[in-house]
Parts: sequence; C-alpha cells; structure tokens
Amino acid sequence: MRLLLCTALLAAAVSAAGHIAHGYRPLVATREGRVKGVMDRSAGGHLFYCFKGIPYAQPPLRHLRFQAPQRHAGWRGIRDGIDHGNRCLQFDHLNNFTRVGDEDCLFVNVYSRQLPGQESSLTGLPVLVLIHGGGFFFGSGDADEYGPHYFMDEPVVLVTFNYRLGAFGFFSTHDNAAPGNYGLLDQVVLLHWVQDNIANFGGDPKSVTIFGQAAGGSSVSLQVLSPLTKDLFHHAISQSGMSFSTFAARDSRKGSEKKLSKQLGCTKPDGRISVNCISTDNLPRERPGSPGYAMTRFMVNLWTNFARTGQPRSDILLLPDWPIYTEQYQRHMRLNSQPALGERLFEERVNFWQTVAINEQWRHLPVKTANGC
Repeated sequence: MRLLLCTALLAAAVSAAGHIAHGYRPLVATREGRVKGVMDRSAGGHLFYCFKGIPYAQPPLRHLRFQAPQRHAGWRGIRDGIDHGNRCLQFDHLNNFTRVGDEDCLFVNVYSRQLPGQESSLTGLPVLVLIHGGGFFFGSGDADEYGPHYFMDEPVVLVTFNYRLGAFGFFSTHDNAAPGNYGLLDQVVLLHWVQDNIANFGGDPKSVTIFGQAAGGSSVSLQVLSPLTKDLFHHAISQSGMSFSTFAARDSRKGSEKKLSKQLGCTKPDGRISVNCISTDNLPRERPGSPGYAMTRFMVNLWTNFARTGQPRSDILLLPDWPIYTEQYQRHMRLNSQPALGERLFEERVNFWQTVAINEQWRHLPVKTANGC
C-alpha cells in the first residue's frame, strides 16, 4: 500500500510539473487589475513566471503629452500578459533606422522564480529593476533586448519597462507649460508601481535594486540624486553612464525645441512655441505649410509627372524645360526648392578624380600579386 501511495504521489508530482511547463497560466492581482502570465525556463532549466505588457501609467496621449505621467486608472477583467506592450516611439538603429513604436508605450514586464502562496523557501525575493540604455533616443525593456533567462537562474525578481524617449520624453519649453524630463518621471512612477505591486509577484519591496547601462546608467545616477525617489529603492548599479555624462545633460540654449516646433508649424507669430499645438496634434507627420511638407509634395509631383509624361515637370512650381543631355553641354536640372538648370554637374570633382587616376605617380605604385594579403 505504501509503495502504491508513493508511486501515485510521484506520478501526480510529475503530472503537475508537466502541467506547469505546458500551458499553465499564472494569475496575479495588481493594484490596477488582474494579469495572466505564462511559464518559461531559464538558461539553466529553472521554471519561472513571465508577465509582460502591464501598463504602469496612463497612456501619455493628447493633453498628457509632454506632461508628467499619471498612475494608471486600472482595467476590468483579466489582462493577458503573454506579449510585450508597444515600444516607445523611436528609430530602430538595428533595422535601417525605421520608425517603430507608439506613444502609448508605458508598459512593464515582470519575471519571477516564485509567486506568493507556493510551498517554497523563495519568499520575498530581491528585486532588480532594469533601466534600459539607448542614449534616451532608442531602446526598450523587451526580452529581445534585455532577456530574463540568465537572471532567472538566480532567486530574484526582474523588472524591465519602457519610458518615453527623444522629444516625447525630453521636449521642454523651460517653463511650466512643458517642463521636460518626462522620461525620467516615467521611471519614478514605475518605481512607485514596483512598491505597490511587486510583493504579489514574489518580490520584496524593501529590497529593490535599480541598475542600467549607458542612458540607463545615467538614469540610475539621476534617480539616486532625485528627492522624488526617496524610499523607492535601496541599491543602485550605474554602468557606463552617470548624471554628468555628456548625453545625459543638454545645453538648453541650443534652441532645438524652437526648431522642432517651427518644423511642425506650432510656432506663434512672435516666435514662441505653441505647446497646445504640439500637445494635441496627431504627431508625427508633416504639416501643410511646413518646409518638409512642401518638399514632399514637390518631389511626389515630379515623380508622378515623370511617370505620366517622361518630363519631371511640377504643377507646384514653374520649371524650365528639361533639356536633352549631351556630351557637349551635359545639362541637368537641380531639383530643390528653387529648381534651375545647370551644366557639367560636379565638374571640378570629376576633373580631380580623372587627374588623380592618370597621375604618373600612381603608375609606379607596386602591384600586389594574387598571393598577397
């Protein structure tokens, strides 16, 4: 009988382990609502829990653009935590600088070896909060950039997240209208979220370490200095970035904000920035009347007319006739905001390279054989 009981218990244990590894969906209640995660295995083979794409702040859209983040109002029902949330708007430097992401991007991911209420000695695990790098212009907390699989070989809880980048994270008019540093304030709100919720993921809110590299390292250094983060974390690791790093502090006198607002058509007649225009418009796009919009329309007009007639004429600007290219005149048309005819494009540069190519000194340079390096 004892042998049968042990065999049954062993079979049940194996069955339970298989159930957890294949299809088990853990459920955690946060302050804002319930979220259902998935199971995964660490690099060393340990089972761990994944909860991705949890919103930690209100989407920073419309009137919340260029403003401090607001705590999330919560959701009804059960949120699926199987996928990452949107990355914040950026140009993907690993993919031909294509534009990726969305303004609705304030999401957090949590990875844990143990959830509360389970029979384990892993209770109140230390918490690691990773602040991603990327020069404050690109990056995210997604697993394909900062994966949890090596961390989950250790008894810890790992938190990764997104914060606003570029102009959306740091545009400022240097007054109360658009004070700036929203990306850093996103980090503060995230740390509040950790304090409120991490115990439900098996973490210890009294043992929180923030760490990061490059812009993440600078962020760590700045959060150490900030009075807004008092009692929100207990250890800090700053790598390849400090508060005084050149990419972490910018000269406000350069006027990049005014240049941006002018390009977007959001500058008042007296030259001041219309924050309401920038905050409520559906960015990013070229606005009618802006130099970028005019050039785009001009070039599209040239291409489509060329396709129809074989002539790069424009319905927008009066262009000269496009002359036939001959060896004698080598006529060309300069296609810019003020189109004009020209002859022998880059003639000086062409002559230079032709001269270099036939220079006698080049004729006497040693030639490597096929066996050379």
